[in-house]
Amino acid sequence: ETSHSLALTATVRQLLRLRRTHPQLRPGRFLVPADPAALDAGQVAWFTAGGEELEHTHWMDPAQHVLGMLRPAARGAVDAESGAGSGAGHLLAYFSSAAEPVQVTLPPSPWPQSEARLLVDTAREEPLPEEGLPLPARSLELGAFSVAVVAIATDVPEGAQKRLS
Repeated sequence: ETSHSLALTATVRQLLRLRRTHPQLRPGRFLVPADPAALDAGQVAWFTAGGEELEHTHWMDPAQHVLGMLRPAARGAVDAESGAGSGAGHLLAYFSSAAEPVQVTLPPSPWPQSEARLLVDTAREEPLPEEGLPLPARSLELGAFSVAVVAIATDVPEGAQKRLS
């Protein structure tokens, strides 16, 4: 096996784990527009590279080469290990058809503003660590012709207990 095939295998494992740990990537029904005040896994929201909600004009603009898609976590979802964590997080995927890297800014409030971590970046040679990389500036450089997936932590619901093992 070459280093390229090992990296590809690791990336496929990473994507399968992401799908397995985030139920919103396995919808059982048609998605509805997201409501930032009441996010739930059956919703979807679309954004520009600048973090603005996509309007009809953006969809029709042939100069738009970046598309952001927010898939919220299930309402009240809590990761069994951490009390919040990656399995319960909202997912924000960015897709780029741009020939050059593009700076992407995560959506502003009223959209989720909790801790953000880069989980997948197809512009990188090697997959990211399982826990991802923090995005304290709430922005990232999206590589040319690439996909990036960001997890945004959900707030721990009131009354939820963090598991002590």
